[in-house]
Amino acid sequence: MRKEASIHCKLLFLWGWCAILIAPVAFAQSTDLNGRLQQGLQQLAAKDYAQAHQTLQHYIDSIPSDESAAQAYQPYLLQATMANGKALTRLGQHEDALKQYLAAIEWAPKNFDRTPLQLTAADAAYRCQQWDQGASLSQQVLDTAEDARRLALARRILVACELANKHRQQAWEVLSQATESEAAGLSEFANRLGAAALGQNEVELASKAYGWILQYPTDEELQRKANLGFAWAAALGAAPPDEAAALLMGFADQYPEGEDASRALRAAATCWNQAGEPEQGNACLQQIIDSVNATDSAPLSPVVVAAAETLSANPQTADQEGLRSIRKRLFVTRDSSDNPIPASLIAASIVDAALENDESAWQRSTLAAERHPDAGEIMAATLKRLSQQGADADAERLAAYLLQKLSSTDPDASIQGKTIEAACRWAAESGKWSLLALAAEDVDTVDVAARLPSAGIRLLAEALIQTRRAAAAKRWFDAAVTAGADDFPTLVRRAELSVAMDDLTDADKNLRAAVEAAGPEDDTTLVEVLQAELLIRRARLEEARVGLERIVRMDTAAGPVRCRAQWLIGETFLLQQRYSEAIDAYRIVETLDSPPGNWTAVALVQAGKSFEKLGRHRDAATCYSGLLQRFADSEHALVARDRLAVIGADTQRR
Repeated sequence: MRKEASIHCKLLFLWGWCAILIAPVAFAQSTDLNGRLQQGLQQLAAKDYAQAHQTLQHYIDSIPSDESAAQAYQPYLLQATMANGKALTRLGQHEDALKQYLAAIEWAPKNFDRTPLQLTAADAAYRCQQWDQGASLSQQVLDTAEDARRLALARRILVACELANKHRQQAWEVLSQATESEAAGLSEFANRLGAAALGQNEVELASKAYGWILQYPTDEELQRKANLGFAWAAALGAAPPDEAAALLMGFADQYPEGEDASRALRAAATCWNQAGEPEQGNACLQQIIDSVNATDSAPLSPVVVAAAETLSANPQTADQEGLRSIRKRLFVTRDSSDNPIPASLIAASIVDAALENDESAWQRSTLAAERHPDAGEIMAATLKRLSQQGADADAERLAAYLLQKLSSTDPDASIQGKTIEAACRWAAESGKWSLLALAAEDVDTVDVAARLPSAGIRLLAEALIQTRRAAAAKRWFDAAVTAGADDFPTLVRRAELSVAMDDLTDADKNLRAAVEAAGPEDDTTLVEVLQAELLIRRARLEEARVGLERIVRMDTAAGPVRCRAQWLIGETFLLQQRYSEAIDAYRIVETLDSPPGNWTAVALVQAGKSFEKLGRHRDAATCYSGLLQRFADSEHALVARDRLAVIGADTQRR
């Protein structure tokens, strides 16, 4: 590793120093040296480290243990342990080497310069992960040494030990005390400190470490890392967002090549958004897109895809031509093992294909959408964007394609059901009831209801109701309940049709099911209206009217529900042949129907019939004529025309 190698290189001069120390003593007194010690030193010089260790260790173990013998052999023990430590270091046995160096420090005479031994021992302690020991030995050198090279090496080892021990603040304190001459040898450790601090979200400390590197000249790659780290620390909170964005953009301008530039611009966009400058943020993202479009068709990185995703979600704020190029490349260069293409990019790609009339791209992107885990959301967004772009024909084509899946046997029913639901919602919002009704016909409602969300079923059934096929709509609701649907909106709509079409027993049972499914937040006023309708069917008209009048007085009830209740009040009077009271009740409907719509139209029809019963044909004709004038396209207009024709014929006969 680079950090260990660099420390080791600095220690080479210490090995030379130790050799100079040992050799004169050894050979000056060679006649007194044990042959085994001399042999071990020779083996070490010959780089036979394993044999040297074995010989020297045997020599050390053979020295008598009594105090007088130890004193007599002290110079030779010092030589032997230092040499043995060196042999063990060369063999990579750093823990055993540390023991030898510590023993040598202990046996060294008082006037002996221990600094080289302390540095060598500190290095061994670092290498065998005894970082506290290494830090202690390094600090001793810093406290006592005067030689600049030794001080620099001690500071390097101390910083390395503090970093390894995860004492980041202590490491910074050691770094900050370094002299300018020591800076070049410590920059790599400062870079490591900055990275470690960023990893722990210690952004102030990271900013200091990277800023320290930038104060001193070093190699270009380390300067690049420091510039990026300093900007990144700013982005994470060491500086205001606008300053951080400027630093990140500056890095991207200075080092435009490579993925780091794109990452920096992506982060700058986030900072600009935090600073309340979204246009600046989009400009950073656009810069990523432009730089990629200027290159060849290599696979797109996740950062580029993320930038395109963000810009694609805001089509009014981006260069659409550049984005379309990225989206095309994304589909062409994507590997099957890649992560799914983001949903917004698929939706935008389908719109691209529609606007450019690119059939192959249309097929490719719609297939990707169908296979995506968020297929329903993609289709909903696509249909909406196609409508916004004025491509209604393409939107209808896509919706029709999805609705064809109602009769499909695709095994992935959950995703398919969501895409069909998206098509149903778009068709309903666009008033394409005929498209929905056509899709709902001639399919196995039981099979489809088992895999289609309740909202989709309700919309298909509603389309059948809108196209006057209530019996078919009821089959859809029955199938949904059979498939397990128990939500209140489905059950209440089924009960509504049941009250209108089934016998009293089934209608009452279905209505009770809706009541039981209602939650505390559900609006149950429609249920009360349906209960009143059942009472009307049972000829309990007075009782029904009391409940309906209460609903009409409820300001919190929905407008259509109040209109329906008031209209039914008129119906109760009509059934009792109390025509004047019925007319008054129907007139109130228009005051509740805002703006006037279907309920006003049907009230005019019934009021006209009541006037006819009273023989007031002119007033009846006024009701029918008013309906035709105001609601000529209403489904009730045909009844009004028929009644006017009848009144005209009667008038001529009279």
